[in-house]
Amino acid sequence: MDAFFRVEKAAAAQRGKLIIAGWVLIGVSLLSAVIAPNWGIGLVEWIGLMGAAAALAVLTLHYRPALLPPLAAGGVTLGLILSVVARV
Repeated sequence: MDAFFRVEKAAAAQRGKLIIAGWVLIGVSLLSAVIAPNWGIGLVEWIGLMGAAAALAVLTLHYRPALLPPLAAGGVTLGLILSVVARV
């Protein structure tokens, strides 16, 4: 993917840390979906949302690659806010 978008290569250590952080966040999101009282529905919703997020990321990378980092940051912020609101 770096060859297509001419992204500067990050240091190997930084890249490894980002990969590990990404997998940890995916695991935490799965855990939060399964902890819910009705874990079967939570798991189905999680799989659906992961598919929708992947499709959105692919389409954004194809049409507007520079827009993806701000959208990702906004998505994380919105997710944290909604998780706090949902618990109230």
